[in-house]
Amino acid sequence: MKVFIVFLVFMIIGSTSAFRIIHRTLSKLFECQKRENVPMQDWFAGNLPDSDLTKLVPNHKCAVYCQNEAFGLTTNGILNPEAILRFLPELEKIYNVADMVRYCQHAGASNNCEGALKLNICFENYRLPTNNSSIEKF
Repeated sequence: MKVFIVFLVFMIIGSTSAFRIIHRTLSKLFECQKRENVPMQDWFAGNLPDSDLTKLVPNHKCAVYCQNEAFGLTTNGILNPEAILRFLPELEKIYNVADMVRYCQHAGASNNCEGALKLNICFENYRLPTNNSSIEKF
């Protein structure tokens, strides 16, 4: 019974910590989007790798910037390499991460919203070639 109670206490502490992290992240996101005057319908702009990032409307550029900042991927538009490697291990399957971090770290520092676009365009320069032969045919 004591083990169960200790386990339950650790679960509650872990849940509280996770809630605080999520709350802090979403608060940063919403504060940024209010500061950048992003309309509510554009708050959750998709950052799809196959889309043409140069055609993003200004509100979506700002939404992407705010998402990057809130999730710790950038600080003032400058890429956080530790966050990229910690939060996005799947990137290694798509991008040459070492070169991407080395050459794109300051690409987004020009200004808030336009910087997010420049950072994403820089990322595309380091996309690995796709291997279509590994796709199974039915």
